[in-house]
Amino acid sequence: PENDGLGLALDFVEPIEVLEPTGNVSISEEIVLKWAPYPGASAYAIQIFESESAHQLPWNNGLFKWRERPRVSTPFFDLKAGGVKLKSGFYYMVDAKAEDEAGRIISETAISLQQKHFKIVD
Repeated sequence: PENDGLGLALDFVEPIEVLEPTGNVSISEEIVLKWAPYPGASAYAIQIFESESAHQLPWNNGLFKWRERPRVSTPFFDLKAGGVKLKSGFYYMVDAKAEDEAGRIISETAISLQQKHFKIVD
């Protein structure tokens, strides 16, 4: 055949990197979620998953209902100012989704079942 074939067009998207908090966090501290800004993002939708152990799958334990997830225009979210109640001894995983001006998701946090971003220790 003389015609060139069509190949796959793959676009790889860099995930959003969660920067803070990490490790053990005191409930008495100011707790602000921070992530690396994503190019082209005009807003971020946030979900926080809660689990009682480092090995528990947190998918059914989102702190926000889907339609009530906080949306912010900055790459940070103050949990206390947002009225989020965290529990001592629990593990938390952050999911941030970057949206473009039309509200389409252009990237999100890479979620690993083994990774919890922080634990409340008191």
